[in-house]
Amino acid sequence: MNTQADSLNKEYSNNERILQMNASGVSVKEIAKKLNMGVGEVRLVINLYKGGKQQ
Repeated sequence: MNTQADSLNKEYSNNERILQMNASGVSVKEIAKKLNMGVGEVRLVINLYKGGKQQ
């Protein structure tokens, strides 16, 4: 019954995957497609981890 913890772990792993893929040169659109996420959500994660710098 650790649904909140499971949700946090999934979110953390998705964030890590987004950042790794982005660092490898994968486009935001392709990351979103591969992870079944919205493009805006992927951009948000990338921008938050890069200190808000725009791509």
